[in-house]
Amino acid sequence: MPASRAHRFILTLPMNFKEYRQKRGYSEKTMKGQTSQVNRFKEWCIQQSIIPEDITYNQVLKFIDSERERGILNRSIISTIISIRVYFDYLLESGIITQNVFKRIRIRQSGKRVLPEILSTLQLEKIYQDFC
Repeated sequence: MPASRAHRFILTLPMNFKEYRQKRGYSEKTMKGQTSQVNRFKEWCIQQSIIPEDITYNQVLKFIDSERERGILNRSIISTIISIRVYFDYLLESGIITQNVFKRIRIRQSGKRVLPEILSTLQLEKIYQDFC
């Protein structure tokens, strides 16, 4: 499909996505970030000649790969996917799409986890004695 057709579709989507999020209690700051992330996704769709309502799971994976190639960190990709998921929930509720393929996307947060400090035997015994 020509990019211009995909671009026309994106521009004709309902404009009350902001109202949808306001009703759900999102802050202005959160909505601003979501809008930026959704717009970046829409731009990618235009470049790929993809109509968002027709995007497939594999195309979503390609979007994620393109974000990684741009050097975007996993936590930022996760945030972007969550924002797009909210947008697709809106499209679903508006009757524009019949399924939200972003619901199936799960990305694990990479990085080091801080392990909890383990109590020594003496500390455990003291806690036990203080309790009894």
